[in-house]
Amino acid sequence: MKKLAFLLITLLSCTLISCKKPLDYKEEVFSQKYIKIYGNWQYKFSVGESGVVHKEDHTISFIPFGKFQYNNGTTGAVGIITQNENMLLLDFGSLFPNVSWASIGLTSTGDSLNLAVVNGLSSLYVRIPQ
Repeated sequence: MKKLAFLLITLLSCTLISCKKPLDYKEEVFSQKYIKIYGNWQYKFSVGESGVVHKEDHTISFIPFGKFQYNNGTTGAVGIITQNENMLLLDFGSLFPNVSWASIGLTSTGDSLNLAVVNGLSSLYVRIPQ
């Protein structure tokens, strides 16, 4: 009986630990290099293996602290997979249609953003002036 109780408690603990909790950052999550990501961005075009791909007109927004919004829809926090001097890799979860993980590149002026999706599609966004 003790073994069964121990097994049930262990399984329940593993289940609770493995549940993905929503992110809710209380302070800045991006390094100084990537802080320029905050703001509203307008989609321009995508480039894939077959050349330029034009999709629907949409916007994305990065909101402090580490929050993301697509077309003024549901807002949620992005997960940071890797952040260093060479790369910013984000996990969008279900916040961005057809995008789970993406590598983010910002120009030094902060006026354009490249979002490279794991499947090889690279999309250009320009900052929407406030």
